[in-house]
Amino acid sequence: MSDDTLPGLDHYALKSMDYGQLTGLAIACHAIPDVFLLMHVGVGCKNKATAHLLVHDWKEHGNVREGWTEVGDKDLILGASARAAPYLRSWYKRLEPSMIVVTSVTFIDLAGEDLQDKLAVAAESIPCPVRYVKAPGYDPDMYVGYSKLLETLAKDVDWSKPADKPNEVLLLGYMFDRYEGDHQGNLAQIKGLLEGIGLSLGPAWLSGAKLSDLLQAHRSGHVVELPYTKPVRKRLRRALKGRSPVETDLPIGVRGTSRWLRAVGAGCGVAEPVIERFVKAREAYVLKQLDTMMDRWRSRRVAVIAELPLAAGLCSLLIELGFNPVLVGIRGESLGGAEDLHASLTRDGLRLEPDAVVLENPSLFTLRGQFEALLEGEGLDGVFGAAPDLNMLTTLSPKLHVHARSSGAVEPQGPFLVEIGFPSRDFHAMMPMPFMGYGGVIVLAQRIADARRLWDSGRVMTWHL
Repeated sequence: MSDDTLPGLDHYALKSMDYGQLTGLAIACHAIPDVFLLMHVGVGCKNKATAHLLVHDWKEHGNVREGWTEVGDKDLILGASARAAPYLRSWYKRLEPSMIVVTSVTFIDLAGEDLQDKLAVAAESIPCPVRYVKAPGYDPDMYVGYSKLLETLAKDVDWSKPADKPNEVLLLGYMFDRYEGDHQGNLAQIKGLLEGIGLSLGPAWLSGAKLSDLLQAHRSGHVVELPYTKPVRKRLRRALKGRSPVETDLPIGVRGTSRWLRAVGAGCGVAEPVIERFVKAREAYVLKQLDTMMDRWRSRRVAVIAELPLAAGLCSLLIELGFNPVLVGIRGESLGGAEDLHASLTRDGLRLEPDAVVLENPSLFTLRGQFEALLEGEGLDGVFGAAPDLNMLTTLSPKLHVHARSSGAVEPQGPFLVEIGFPSRDFHAMMPMPFMGYGGVIVLAQRIADARRLWDSGRVMTWHL
């Protein structure tokens, strides 16, 4: 390989989304309160799966339903798979879960032991189902590990039974990563949207509901599929045994939520006039609430760092509010990239400005350079991202100032910060605070109005008309 084809140093730098399949699987198991995750891993691997959840979820402790076999060097040499069975029996006696999910890591898999056979034998003495879910390696990202549990659950549903709730919607691919008010609010919004057009929300995969409730999925007359199923979409649909999902983007922003309602309503056979009456009434209410702020936010320059579905939804909402997303960093790889971002915005009848920069799976080093360039140049008014992205901003020098639009003077005033996505360190919601649905538009607008700034001169900074 010649020098000009070798990857640059950025290829090896820490990414904004540097969480592997093990983390995603841990989040998915955490989202089902009576499922236990047994990690057949080395002594250090468990921290990679659970540490972020401990910070992210203040409502439900992140590792109370997780265990690990802690394979050491000696175990690996002599044979580590025999450790799994005693741990299965021990943890079942302690917690009596409805299901035990077992996973392993790459270095154990490479030893060539038949762990699945050992688990099959051990499972015969365990009163609950034991499911082995592979979550190997580092690539591509945590969303693959998360979606693999959805596929596993689908195989446990008896789809031959009749769908005896014709107006009920099974929601597949909801990214439930904590038991706090943001997700409580989102699910309440989705429930209200469906009820507004004559449907009802059935099991939501995943939502903090117990396993027995999730396994009633066959009873729902309709299936709506959110983007987080993408890594396993083909296999998942085969597991559904002929059920045809309505594929949608996330219901974020006014246009995005209305488009979601129209797609779901049409796919579920709801009459168009019913959908349009509800959509127009809700749009009018939301736009009236936002009227006092939208002119103040006109053309404010912002950056969005999130996985593709969330990034697309946030960009759509921000453009509607009058903001100008000048930098978009798409975290991870498995959910889509720049082309998908533009396509989603086009479906909302929106677009980024031609000079907007879109980065696919950027490193923190690259993002830092982009932020420096923006702050030294035309300025940056706000940043939306998860804790690692916002934390990286704190390494920038406060000597980088933004220009106050009213006077042209240089003020030591940094961009406002809105923490959203996984993991969150500082933002925690103890009451319903959705970012989806029409209600989510108002909540996010309020969060923007209240957002702290990276650097603060002490001068009161107002939103100028």
